[in-house]
Amino acid sequence: RCLIDMAHTSRYTRARPNDAHIAWVVSTLLRNPRVGTFVRVAEATDGEVQGVVMVMLFDHLVSGAVEASEVCLYVGPMYRSGRIGAALLTAAETWARDQGAERLHMVSPVPKFGRWYERRGYVPGDLTYEKRL
Repeated sequence: RCLIDMAHTSRYTRARPNDAHIAWVVSTLLRNPRVGTFVRVAEATDGEVQGVVMVMLFDHLVSGAVEASEVCLYVGPMYRSGRIGAALLTAAETWARDQGAERLHMVSPVPKFGRWYERRGYVPGDLTYEKRL
């Protein structure tokens, strides 16, 4: 449910959320984790999902270096004043480093999140563009 809420409220994507597809992807990854995929869920003591991070490894096209890229990092609105996001990010960084990744790429849909990453040692990387087809 956490990722479905993210899809409906975040600025990560302009695509129309497909709740059934999101639920299928998450349940598939949690039941059958793929090599090169990291999923960490933060839960409250009552089992409510507070946040989630997903990261995937890839070989850089030009250098061949192992790198990691965010699939998503989301913390529910009522949990954002704590350290859940930082803990999820740290877990993803540790996993990626342990897998031999040289870099972790994170997406910042708005400058506010970019500043949050910069406070944690990230620097702006490639600038991407998109076009609706």
